[in-house]
Amino acid sequence: MYKKKIKHNNNYKGKVLLISMRFVEKQAKIEDAVYEAIEEIADEIGLNIPHYPEVYWVGKNFDYDSLGFTQEVRTSGSLFDDEYNAIFIGDDHLIDISEESAHFLHFANSGFKHVRVPDDKLHFFSLNTWVETLGFLGSKFVCPERRANYRGKDLFFMQKEKKERKLAQIERKYGKDIAEEFYKYQQAMNIGEAIYFSYLQGKTTKKFIRELFKEDFSQVTPFEALCFLKFSYCPPKDESVLAKMVEAVRAKTKQH
Repeated sequence: MYKKKIKHNNNYKGKVLLISMRFVEKQAKIEDAVYEAIEEIADEIGLNIPHYPEVYWVGKNFDYDSLGFTQEVRTSGSLFDDEYNAIFIGDDHLIDISEESAHFLHFANSGFKHVRVPDDKLHFFSLNTWVETLGFLGSKFVCPERRANYRGKDLFFMQKEKKERKLAQIERKYGKDIAEEFYKYQQAMNIGEAIYFSYLQGKTTKKFIRELFKEDFSQVTPFEALCFLKFSYCPPKDESVLAKMVEAVRAKTKQH
């Protein structure tokens, strides 16, 4: 019995060592991929890399507590956290890696901090959508095959009642989580994709995209900036609708 116990413990230690080695190898692989994506995006549009983020591969047993991370950053997916200047990768996929790399470059070059508990819902929605737009756009420079997957009729130009009914339909079909994120990601992905294709066609310059990543909202609000992109790259087919939306934007801007 004693010998068997010793043998069992040795096997266990061997398995732990093997798992640890695999984790270290995976961590190194993810780090290399993230840094390569950061440099590829920066080189493509001429962005500075003022510093590099910490990179963490979030495996099944990733220990947030021992590293001092708060509950807010715990995720089974991937994210960039500007407070810690850290990228967490939960899915070893180039789309995740490139999008979080783009988020890092955006925050590093713009210098603004993400407000987590907003008083102004319009401001928070616009800022979040702006962030996700640049995340998607930046990822396209590494994964050009990526496509916007929040399609359907554009909610941006819908009247409030119709928009709410549409989101209710989405919730019934796909669940509350998808419905809550649908509007934001529909705007972000479709605007990002439109900018990217305009860039490929030579209509949008590297300088313009670079300035989007550097925007610190000291002169314009996130809402104004988002509307500018929306009207420029994804306008409604009906020009009268566009005119009404422009007036609505001006009215909301005056309130802020």
